[in-house]
Formats: sequence, structure tokens, C-alpha cells
Amino acid sequence: MNSSTVAVVCNDDKYDWTGTAAHASVKPGEKIKGTNVVHPFIAVNVNKPKTKLNPTQEEKDFLSATLFHEQLHNLGFLHGESVEYPYACATCCIEDVKDDQRADACKICSGVYTGPTIRLI
Repeated sequence: MNSSTVAVVCNDDKYDWTGTAAHASVKPGEKIKGTNVVHPFIAVNVNKPKTKLNPTQEEKDFLSATLFHEQLHNLGFLHGESVEYPYACATCCIEDVKDDQRADACKICSGVYTGPTIRLI
């Protein structure tokens, strides 16, 4: 990845946001259609959180974990192609989960676990 800063945008109206809080670019050359926004970028669903002016702590935590997760995509990590680093590292570093879940997630995130593709969440 080059020294470009990550663009965070909330105006990707061409994306199907069904069930999605955000999406991110994975490799150079990717861009948001109809804009000048190029990799690295994170596009955030404008409907998340629902209470924009007064988000709950849970909504703030979810957004933090989502942005962390999407930045791992900016580094080139995809879903379903290897060990599930985006979810595991977000669980290890950000999310409020049980200690045993966090320990397992941190093993994955640190590279200790290199077994089959798994998804913690």
C-alpha cells in the first residue's frame, strides 16, 4: 500500500447496502463508481448508526469495530480466502466479548492459529 491516507466516505449511493454496515477497497485501482475516491477507502452506510445525533454506546462500539475491520480490507485481507483476519482481529482488539472468545480471536489475529478458514462472528 502506498502512503495515501484512507478516505472515509458516506456517499456511496451505487452500493447495495442490504445487511452491510460498511465496505472497503482491497487493492490499488479500486474506486467508488462515479466518484474520484480511490483505494484505500472505506464507505460507511449512512443508515448506521440509526441515531446519528445521539448514538448509543453500543452503536459507537459497533462503528469502531467496523472501521477497524474495514481497514484490514484496505491492507488486502478478504473474506473466505484465508484465515478470517478481519473479524478475528476486530474481536480481539475492539469488541466486548467473553474472555475465551477474545483469546481465540487474538490467537488468530497474532498469527498463532493458521488452521482452516473460520469465522468467529
